[in-house]
Amino acid sequence: DKIYDFSAPYLRMNGTVFVRKGYHEIKTLSDLKGKEVLVMQGDTAHEYVMQKNLTDIIITTSSFEEAFRLLAEGKHDAVVVQQIVGLEIIKTLGLTNIVAVEQKQVSSLKPVAMKLEGFEQKFCFAVSEGNQNLLSLLNEGLAILYLNGTYKRLYETWFSPILPKPEVSLGELIKRSLQLLIPILFLLTLTGIWYLRRQV
Repeated sequence: DKIYDFSAPYLRMNGTVFVRKGYHEIKTLSDLKGKEVLVMQGDTAHEYVMQKNLTDIIITTSSFEEAFRLLAEGKHDAVVVQQIVGLEIIKTLGLTNIVAVEQKQVSSLKPVAMKLEGFEQKFCFAVSEGNQNLLSLLNEGLAILYLNGTYKRLYETWFSPILPKPEVSLGELIKRSLQLLIPILFLLTLTGIWYLRRQV
């Protein structure tokens, strides 16, 4: 902070826990106690697992690709990593037996990937300390990208192939259904009126 000033975050990545499919012993963070947890040496995930004292058995690897391969081969119990990074590695390596640990949200009762409290990385632009002119230009540029839809388009281009498809919410489902039903009901009503007039 003494050397750099940072822009508003343009990307946030949350950490999560990945396990082999069918492995149900890890459902919460406390379940990691006594388990063999894979992390990349020196990564923020490594720091997080040590700082939170999640387990005494930390297995470090030189890369997350190596960690995921070991897990897929049946070695060790879990990998702790940023969710987007983990999903991309699974896709790139073609691993079919690794999944993110899911938890049910009380608000929606839908399973979502476990977000690790306090394990969030914010990605920003950095400028030299005190360079407020450049910092304000970067923040203004980010605001424009958000408002004109460019950020959304870029995000969907690069992250949609990685991230699991979101489930359609009940409100969205009702909205889509009404968009189909209203024209159909309108046509049925016109047909009914025409038929009744013909009968009369």
